[in-house]
Amino acid sequence: MEDIYRNLGVINFWGDHESLNKKSFQVTQYWLRPSDGAIIPEDGKVVSTDRIDEWLQGTVRNGSNGREILIARYAFVEISVQERSKLSKNAGEVVEKKKVTNIPDSAIKEIAKKLGLKLAHDYAKSWITGVTALPPVSDQHATRQAFAVSYAPKFLALWTQSRFRPPSVHETITSGMFFAEASDGTKKVNQSGNENRIEKPGYLRVLKQIMQAPWHREIHMHTMFPVFLTAACFSMQVAGTQEGIKKELREVESQTGYHNFNREHKPSLDWEDLGELSRKSNGHATLLANLARKSKTTETLLSFAFKTMNKERQPKRRQKNGGAPIPTVNGNDLLRNHLSVLQDRLAMQDLDIAYTLRRVQVQIDALFHLVTENDSLANLQLSKSTKDLAFFSYRDASSMKTLAVVTMLFLPGSFVSALFSTNCFEWDNVDLRSSSIGVNVTPQFGLYWVVTIPLTLLTFVGYFIWLWVQKRERERSFAELQKRQAAEAEALQTQANRLSSQRRLTMLPKDSTMSFLA
Repeated sequence: MEDIYRNLGVINFWGDHESLNKKSFQVTQYWLRPSDGAIIPEDGKVVSTDRIDEWLQGTVRNGSNGREILIARYAFVEISVQERSKLSKNAGEVVEKKKVTNIPDSAIKEIAKKLGLKLAHDYAKSWITGVTALPPVSDQHATRQAFAVSYAPKFLALWTQSRFRPPSVHETITSGMFFAEASDGTKKVNQSGNENRIEKPGYLRVLKQIMQAPWHREIHMHTMFPVFLTAACFSMQVAGTQEGIKKELREVESQTGYHNFNREHKPSLDWEDLGELSRKSNGHATLLANLARKSKTTETLLSFAFKTMNKERQPKRRQKNGGAPIPTVNGNDLLRNHLSVLQDRLAMQDLDIAYTLRRVQVQIDALFHLVTENDSLANLQLSKSTKDLAFFSYRDASSMKTLAVVTMLFLPGSFVSALFSTNCFEWDNVDLRSSSIGVNVTPQFGLYWVVTIPLTLLTFVGYFIWLWVQKRERERSFAELQKRQAAEAEALQTQANRLSSQRRLTMLPKDSTMSFLA
């Protein structure tokens, strides 16, 4: 039965990660004192990566008030995200995010193997979000069953519960690993700096707060206690993040003026303010979508817990001497009550998420209308400026037309006066008392026309040759542009065909065991 989990476990949707190579990790353990049934928590214990065997061997100890028996132990692996800048040929400098764990991958695999969680660890990375129970394994000493909860890439819970047979001093031992993001508790929702941030409690911090709370021993010893911890952690994260979104949303509403079902004032926002508010509102919408996903995951966890409890019967607690069963609180009923409380909270949180998302959508629409309004005002101002520019251009054109008319009026006279001022006419031989207007010309008058006419023709020929060269240059540039565009289009089509062929080659058949990836 384990073949399907082992074969699917070769797929890793969590991706590669780096390590800080720390030599120790934190654990939380719970001890039961049989004499009075008290639970003694041991939180914050640090275990070295080279002393894992020594940590796992200690299952019974002598306390100050009597013998104490281990009932649960959990190891914590911290996940963080580091941002690194790198140069890209197309986008320039880009920021790359990389997942980092606090201990090496070799230590993680060793812990998972010795806790009996190797198969669960491999299989849990083959899906993004969900919960599963692996087949139970039995031997002459105990029956063990592993479980896994995945919420990639920030949370992963693995645990196995061993139910021992008499005459063992242990009834059950729950051994688990929590891979949790240890963030600083804030989430940036815009790109202008660090001043606008949403409170986002880290998974590890919230999880430890829940585990430090006092719980009944039947809750600690129940198989579904890690599911309850995860669901409670997600529920508290949803509530905390949503409260931060509402705080930021009220600031956006006060700036846009669209709230309380009316527009109280007309905001005076420039382009930069509108862009910042728009980025912030879209960030809120993204966070709310993430909360909806987390809420849906929590609902799946609760359904899984109820389904598992309906299948299993509450184990009868043995006396410390291994005798007849003793009366005890029903762990199924107690945990079912706790899960029902979370289920009711989840229903109200879903309603609140939908309402908050609607408020965010109203602000996005309001910002869109404000941007459109500013665009209209800018276009109106541009139209007015264009009209004024057209008027001044018309006035300048009229002035130029007047100058051209005046120039044309004086041009013939200017040409004649310039021509008469040359030495081609014998003005000295003119009889000023005579009524004749004739003037004798010199032989150089013909030379004037011999030089002027060819030079004029040569000037016009040169002008037309220059126009022809410019036209040829434009036609050649346009032809080269068309050729380059055709080559680029052909290259893109070739790449698209190659990618399409690769997709067809890598597609799985419908009846394959991997068909869930389709």
